Amino acid sequence: MNEPLIEIKDVTKSFGPVTAVDGVSFSIMEGDSLGLVGESGSGKTTLSRLILKLIEPDGGRISYSFEEKELRSKCQIVFQDPQTSLNPRIRVGEAIAEPARIHSRPPRVKELLEMVKLPAEYAKRYPHELSGGERQRIGIARALASNPSFLVLDEPVSSLDVTIQVEILNLLKELRQTLDLTYLFIAHDLSTIAYMCDIITVLRAGRIEEYGPKELILRRPKSAYTQLLLDSSPKF
Repeated sequence: MNEPLIEIKDVTKSFGPVTAVDGVSFSIMEGDSLGLVGESGSGKTTLSRLILKLIEPDGGRISYSFEEKELRSKCQIVFQDPQTSLNPRIRVGEAIAEPARIHSRPPRVKELLEMVKLPAEYAKRYPHELSGGERQRIGIARALASNPSFLVLDEPVSSLDVTIQVEILNLLKELRQTLDLTYLFIAHDLSTIAYMCDIITVLRAGRIEEYGPKELILRRPKSAYTQLLLDSSPKF
């Protein structure tokens, strides 16, 4: 049986009068792909930033199966918009190599480009010379440069057209299997979550509305809010 990689217990976070995360508790098991779904403003991104220790909780605790000093190398994020997450002034190869150098690891630029199914010569290009799907592949390669065990995927396909979305999702599935990765996959629609994840956490106004295996939540949702998300989700 897999062990918890990350455990979230009674975590709260407020910004002034607004409570973004309100007493949230769940575990992310090693090797799982856990989906975090909810409407805009439900607290998804705040929770991911708490897990990555980009911000600190007001209450509760987040614990890890590894030393917290390893957090920056073990845990990485793929952002929603690859255009804004890549420096337009540096070449792709340098962008991929940068996290590896920070963590004193070999750059492996050619190997990482192969992992995301791009030719080695892309290392010489600038981000503006790539399509949206290619930029997102570079974002994924960059996230893998520090040899992480855990990836936060923050709406990684929502800015892409449907055909490219499926290509990127299939790539992420393949990488998870090949590299034995654990995912926290954030999305606002349940169709993407259902395609990618084993466990689903439905977040509403900073609180967990439902949590459990995807088959159970998709077939027999207990919450009217979950049913609303199901009804409003596009189908791949």
